Amino acid sequence: QFENKFGTNCLGEWKYPPKCVGYGCDYRATWEYNDERDDIMFTISTKNRNKWTGIGFSADKFMSETDAILGLVEESGRFFLMDTWLEGYFAPPLDQFQNIHNMSAWREEGITNLKFYRKRKTNDPKDFQFGDDNCPYLMFPIQGGVFNAVNKRIRKHEGVPVVSETRICIKSCKPNSASHDISNE
Repeated sequence: QFENKFGTNCLGEWKYPPKCVGYGCDYRATWEYNDERDDIMFTISTKNRNKWTGIGFSADKFMSETDAILGLVEESGRFFLMDTWLEGYFAPPLDQFQNIHNMSAWREEGITNLKFYRKRKTNDPKDFQFGDDNCPYLMFPIQGGVFNAVNKRIRKHEGVPVVSETRICIKSCKPNSASHDISNE
């Protein structure tokens, strides 16, 4: 179940189990849109240790043809975050253009955390182009999957990712903005 924070469309959260709090969540995704930079800040937190995790942006609720950001944190603390394009039901290749920036990842209290920024609209035809009227279904790989620490290859997710029941719009929260509609879809 997804939730707009404080009744806005620029801040949101999805967590599993739905009523979990803090370190009690198996998976948690938050997002915040910044108008001035046209950036969305995403933070993904999961209890899955030594597994990859991430988030996907889909036009149709199906895994193929989905823009996804995947990441992992090694035992050493070194991390990898990657912009990928899911062409089908097999290991995703890196997207030719890596459209995430200001990336960080860490482990804390047994939780793996990924944080990254992404523009709402990029010049990459394989990226989901967020807009006030172009809202994705979000995919949440709650259980993530195993990765090979030597070659950084990831294996299939261990459980079918949960897909949001409705499209999730990430919009401006500026009051009286003529170019942004802040109503829910």
